[in-house]
Amino acid sequence: MIKPMDNEKLARAAVWVSASAVMWCLAAAIASTSLTLIADVVNASLDLAACVLAYVTLRLQRGTYRALLDYGVGKLEAIASLFIGLLAGGGAAFVLYEAFRALVNPQPVSGGGIVWGLIGCWVISGLCGRLWWQFKRQLSHGDSPITAAQMHIHLISCWTSLGVSVPLACSLVFNAGWVRYLDVTISVALGLFAAHVGWGMVRHSLGNMVDQSLDEPLQVIINRHLVEHFETYGMFEKVRSRTCGTDIFIEIFLNFQPHTSIGDIQVVFDAIKGGIESDIHKSHVTMIAAAVK
Repeated sequence: MIKPMDNEKLARAAVWVSASAVMWCLAAAIASTSLTLIADVVNASLDLAACVLAYVTLRLQRGTYRALLDYGVGKLEAIASLFIGLLAGGGAAFVLYEAFRALVNPQPVSGGGIVWGLIGCWVISGLCGRLWWQFKRQLSHGDSPITAAQMHIHLISCWTSLGVSVPLACSLVFNAGWVRYLDVTISVALGLFAAHVGWGMVRHSLGNMVDQSLDEPLQVIINRHLVEHFETYGMFEKVRSRTCGTDIFIEIFLNFQPHTSIGDIQVVFDAIKGGIESDIHKSHVTMIAAAVK
């Protein structure tokens, strides 16, 4: 299971890293003429917005606020993940627009901010890579759309910072006209990469936001538990199931003989409900009884 407080601490650290990246890249971009640094400022700003959104979402999952979420925590995570994906896509669109505009008239990469920008890119890339690894480890303990979104955001930031550092380093070593085209080319590549990851996040989030029927392996688990307790109830009527975010809701209708006591029915319900919820992660089982017709 993912511990909410561990996720919250990671999200808070991600906010501080993103805020530091924005300030560092902005200072370096002002002191230089690098398109990649300008693109990095935009990406870092969107990363900061995404990290703040993720942190607020995780705060709302605390016990104090959970009662306010009538539509469920899983749905809230899917909505937040959708917005983070849209932010990533928006940043990619801006970077691609600026890159294609600069391709018509590429400017030389120069200015005193190149060295500071290069150092900042390496530091930010290292920090984002560490956060990506930590979020990935958290995700291995349980599915969470908001954790997956943060993992993807920091993967983008890690590769973006590394990519930005390439033309900056080349501009310090080589005094050639091809460096300005390298600056534009890497900006295009980073924009396309961010667009690809952002679209994947949006597509996955939309799937989590729409109620869906259960996959066949999960239906087999439900049927197995019903068969195991077949002799304890009168007749099986039907099963209804759906997903909502990362939560799974299952309704089971069973018929009992009219003379069966409420206590006996409850024993059967507890056995079936406990078994299914134990075998299916984040499942919520509702049992409905009716008399045999």
